[in-house]
Amino acid sequence: MKSLIVCCVFSLICAGCSKRQPQAGPDFTTIRPFSDQASQTASKIANLEGRISFLEFTKMDIPSGTVAVDVTTHTYQKINSSPLPLLLSAVNASPYLDGFRVTLSIANPYAITFHGFSLVAWTHSVPLKFSSPTHAAGSATNIEAYNAGCKKRVVDLTDTLYPGHWNEITFDLAPATPEELRSLEIGIDLKEAGGP
Repeated sequence: MKSLIVCCVFSLICAGCSKRQPQAGPDFTTIRPFSDQASQTASKIANLEGRISFLEFTKMDIPSGTVAVDVTTHTYQKINSSPLPLLLSAVNASPYLDGFRVTLSIANPYAITFHGFSLVAWTHSVPLKFSSPTHAAGSATNIEAYNAGCKKRVVDLTDTLYPGHWNEITFDLAPATPEELRSLEIGIDLKEAGGP
């Protein structure tokens, strides 16, 4: 009889263990934090994409020795030309053929005469657009189109940059649109230094 009782208790225990417990419905309190994390992650990804685009823009093929030239103002600025820095000011830009004739004034503050130089002109046919009113880093929205519209023009000039003077030089930026003139950036590569 003892063995019969042990068998009955054992079968009741086994039968009780094999029954499935009822499962509760989905717990939405654990799902909500994941959706919050997903939206935060998406925001971080968008921010990083903007920062990457800005870095691509700043690492373009345009050398760091260029300066943006505004032909509507006559202010001067330092240009880190090779091998010595000079001062540059826009004098005038007038329509010429299918572009513009640009006159610049270049100051040579040294006691050295420079005979001839290369002028590198960069223009963009598409203006850079920003999603932030402060033009914050990473807020440029059309960097690919901006880079695709970039043009480089090298003009070898035989003009002489006399020491201690503002020297006017003229070059033709053609073909060029008014938008390209507004985005003009200039670089200078000095060639030969010598006496008068």
